[in-house]
Amino acid sequence: MPTAAWVGLLGSCTLAFGRIAWMAGGDNLEHSWWGRRVNEAFDPDARGAITFLGVALLLLAWMLLRREAQRERPRFWLVFVFWALPLLPLAGVLSSDARYYSDIGWMVSRGIDPYVTGLGTTGSPFRVGDTWYGTMSVYPPLAVRLMGLITWATGAHWYWTVVAMRVLAVIGLGLLAWSLPRLAARAGVDPRTALWLGVFNPLTFIHGFGGMHIDMLMAGVMAVALVLALRRHGLVWGALMVGVAAAIKQPALLAAVPVALLAPATRTERWPRTIARTALSVAIAVASMVAVSFLCGFGTRVLTSAQAGASSMNAVRTGTPARILSEGIIIVRTLLGQRTSSELFGVTNSIALALAIVAVAVLYVRCRHRPFDFLAGASLAVILGSPAFREWYLLIWISFVGLSALGPWMRRAVSVLIPFAACYGAFKTYLSWGIVPGLCVAAGVAITANAHGWLVEPHEVAPTEDANPQIAADPAS
Repeated sequence: MPTAAWVGLLGSCTLAFGRIAWMAGGDNLEHSWWGRRVNEAFDPDARGAITFLGVALLLLAWMLLRREAQRERPRFWLVFVFWALPLLPLAGVLSSDARYYSDIGWMVSRGIDPYVTGLGTTGSPFRVGDTWYGTMSVYPPLAVRLMGLITWATGAHWYWTVVAMRVLAVIGLGLLAWSLPRLAARAGVDPRTALWLGVFNPLTFIHGFGGMHIDMLMAGVMAVALVLALRRHGLVWGALMVGVAAAIKQPALLAAVPVALLAPATRTERWPRTIARTALSVAIAVASMVAVSFLCGFGTRVLTSAQAGASSMNAVRTGTPARILSEGIIIVRTLLGQRTSSELFGVTNSIALALAIVAVAVLYVRCRHRPFDFLAGASLAVILGSPAFREWYLLIWISFVGLSALGPWMRRAVSVLIPFAACYGAFKTYLSWGIVPGLCVAAGVAITANAHGWLVEPHEVAPTEDANPQIAADPAS
């Protein structure tokens, strides 16, 4: 049994204990006898420290797994079981989103429209925090229907319904684990590297599996869409599946581009045909998403609630590059005795979003024959350019980055962002630190993790003999 399995098991157990300690102070358990005992034994700072220790151990286990996978072929499925079992009965790790999913599911299972009814306003047994209380669902109709199905199947139990939302994340992980080795063969990379980066990294376990974010299911369906794109008539089937993924969460539409570049690809194809095929893929994906939305009975009402949700998200302070830049400008101007307009945040957000759009366009031109490189780079650009950042947004990027060529900059991004984002959540969520202290300490952890060299190294990419292995040479393959 790999050492990584045992270290990860210890990390998951520690993380689970920290979560249970937090549950004792809330989630309807604060008045139980054991809840009072735990509250007496552990103050909030102690619970936060325990949680961070669990995250650190999972990060260490991930680093150990890389070295052991280089020496031998570990039984990945057994490692997954060791890491996952302690988190299985927990009602969300480092996030309350699973409770919000359950509240949405409560509405759907009772025929209430979550796109016109605010969260927490229907008397459901699921608590909704002040930030999102009264806001409408921003999740697409297929995700909302799945939440309703799970809530109905579990009888809307105040605890087990929340835990059952993990089923969606497990399905997503299963689809991703099935797809990545098949995609790795086309990308020309070692499938062990693709699995190590896409499935076993701390972000996937903490936020995908532990936090039960719907992003995990979206990533799994996206991976299936890319596998379908490799087959005959792959553009149509792959784009249709991208639409299904986008009906779970909208960023999945990014996959319509690599589906177009993978499906009938030839290296001698001229640009007009490539652009036309990309436009067709995007059109099919959007049409598929709309069709699924209408089949779910909600039509396009998510568009209105998503706009309102975006305004609410913009009002929440998160550690986006634009926010960090704005905070730095404010600090400098304050030291100079100058006042800063409140419009600064809107300006920096707009600039960041514009840069992200430009980056996606440039990547499309440069990665015409490297669709997996495009998906990795474009998804990261969109995440960093977004007006809001939460650690689980990185799941769409980290799920597929192992299929890319992993050039110097991308290796550094993976090596830094995974430990940074894994730890930042513990500092910000459970220790209630501000953005700047949380960012600084998380950056310190990332630097420490890379003290003996980048976590992701060049030799972990095993290209095929083909100079451009990511793209199909035969349209009928």
